[in-house]
Amino acid sequence: MIPAPLKILKVLIEELLSASGMNTTLAAAAAEYGDEDEEGGDDDGWEDVPSMLDLGLGTTKKELMAYGEGSYTRQRDDETQAYLSEFFIRAGRENLAGFNDLYLLLSDEEREKLLELAQGA
Repeated sequence: MIPAPLKILKVLIEELLSASGMNTTLAAAAAEYGDEDEEGGDDDGWEDVPSMLDLGLGTTKKELMAYGEGSYTRQRDDETQAYLSEFFIRAGRENLAGFNDLYLLLSDEEREKLLELAQGA
């Protein structure tokens, strides 16, 4: 089991890397805890999510196939990257919601990325 705040931080770090337009190697690190809490069962608790996806839509099918091939790279998103960078810097300085305690629970790669971010600011 992984605490929700830690999982959210891991997802935001992954998003930060994704917004930079580079292939992320943290996907595996973020998945380190990922599905451990989903032991047995297909019920994920989301009743409002449709069970069917229309693969007839060209872009949907193309995007899904790219994920499987491992060749999917996201275009650089400066606005998202700036917002998340600002968030992490502020959270570290002000220890928002106990950020500094959660920081210690991140993987080495995740901490390294946040350190690079802080040094560049």
